[in-house]
Amino acid sequence: MSVHILVMDGNWHWQPRLRDISPGAGTAVLCRASDLKWADELRGVTAVVGLADDLPVEHWVAAAQHLHQEWRIDVIASLNDRTQDRTAAVAQALGLPFHHPDTVAWVHDKHRMRARLASAGVERVKCAQPTTLEELGDFFTEVAGPVVVKPTGGHASRGVTVVRTREELPAAWQHAWGEATSWTGDYPPLVEEYVPGPEYSVETLTHRGVHHVLAVTEKTSDPVARVETGHVIPARLDGRRESALIAHTRSVLSALNIRFGLTHTEVIDSPNGPVTVETHLRKGGDQIEDLVREAAGVDMADLYLRQLTGQDIGELEVLRERRSHPVYRAAAAIRYLAPDRHGVLAGIDGWQEADAEPGVMRSGQLVPDGTRLAGLKNSDFRLGFVRVCAPDAERAVSRADHALGKLTVRWAE
Repeated sequence: MSVHILVMDGNWHWQPRLRDISPGAGTAVLCRASDLKWADELRGVTAVVGLADDLPVEHWVAAAQHLHQEWRIDVIASLNDRTQDRTAAVAQALGLPFHHPDTVAWVHDKHRMRARLASAGVERVKCAQPTTLEELGDFFTEVAGPVVVKPTGGHASRGVTVVRTREELPAAWQHAWGEATSWTGDYPPLVEEYVPGPEYSVETLTHRGVHHVLAVTEKTSDPVARVETGHVIPARLDGRRESALIAHTRSVLSALNIRFGLTHTEVIDSPNGPVTVETHLRKGGDQIEDLVREAAGVDMADLYLRQLTGQDIGELEVLRERRSHPVYRAAAAIRYLAPDRHGVLAGIDGWQEADAEPGVMRSGQLVPDGTRLAGLKNSDFRLGFVRVCAPDAERAVSRADHALGKLTVRWAE
């Protein structure tokens, strides 16, 4: 079947995979002008249209309508947080299937997500959008602390602070406002009651309203900045706790009216049961796609692209056996090297030694030498990583930690 796809994302690195799966498929790209730097990944597409990043959504709709007139569009796709609101508007205008604009708004705006999940009876987390530092202090008093202060629509753990004392509120308030303009819009800060417990993410592919759980990821985060410093699949959970996380995630996705596609949902396993941190209408970052493939034997890109081209992937064995719970064949982990001081990075030594460790699949430096760093402010400040495979999660974590320990950071000042 020949299908014409409009991709609302310039960084479409799955384009070669799409041609392999559906040789007759054609693609056009409508993206932000700043995404045109990824144009070398867009070879083989019929058209590439770039619009100024700050153009109102009606211009995106008009451009898509013109493409539709010139070249019939059957499917629209976006796995990019920055363009999904525009994609939803274009899909509605062209009568194409995509997430409803309400779904995109609930996912991108954490305050609206909290309200939606509460009204659906899924969970209740005390939260507010204070407009002044005084109002933030009032909320801290109301919940008797601690609290989490963060941008309502943030990403990459930017602007997030766990506040345990009133004296920490001004710095957290300023930090959140400094990151308030995110990829998905200009949002004021959000303050929530702090929910204790280990963090996990649930990697899911939804097909025709059925949520297939591909993996549950165990996460390690910095206790203050909440920046993720490691992941392991499968999560080291007993069957009861894993089932509770999966059931809760399915309720969240259904409440948000997610009917298709990949999702990455972050959840805290609190003493009172699972609590959602956030969800995304895409695969998880931090090479989680690779961890899923190595630990569960599932190719997320292959499944999503087959779904995109109209295949009934729900009947594939790989999904049929995952309708109730994930299935694993091994384990995989990634660990990130975090800066422990302020200063200028001079270099990182020990990569050859790290790569020689058992199970290491990939490693690399993420921040170039000469970068001035101010601690672990967000995910972009992580220095490097090591990703490993192992027969089980315990050995995967041990291998990753051991390989990471081979690295030595040099500072210029």
